[in-house]
Amino acid sequence: MFGITSNPYLSYPVISTYKSFCDSCSELYKLIGADSINEKSVKSLLMNNFGFSQQDFIHQESKRPIGKLDLFKRLCSKTNCEHLFETIEEIKSHRISADHKVVSPKITEQNFIAEYRQILHKLKDNLYLLRQQIMKLK
Repeated sequence: MFGITSNPYLSYPVISTYKSFCDSCSELYKLIGADSINEKSVKSLLMNNFGFSQQDFIHQESKRPIGKLDLFKRLCSKTNCEHLFETIEEIKSHRISADHKVVSPKITEQNFIAEYRQILHKLKDNLYLLRQQIMKLK
């Protein structure tokens, strides 16, 4: 389902700052974001198990193909794994902060290393649930 399976730059935040936290989320997103999603696999699951057709993969207004992240959102919805998509969106929002905003490297009282660990645990649990749901389909 995900084409990118490793990232040598992925690590816990080096120090407990929002900047380091966002940088870690950015590297994590490379493994679970739109660029890593295998569009063919997701479409196949939707078509073979939930009655989707090629027409369902076309945006009704623009008539353009829907993006891989939207395909994955549909799969999460059909498999009752909405929390997985929400977690990916949370990681994505921090990635955007890391890559598109000037984020202060200031150290605060907030424990960003613990927050990153919590996101990883949520992601792991939700990916496991998706795997279980997909296994039930076969």
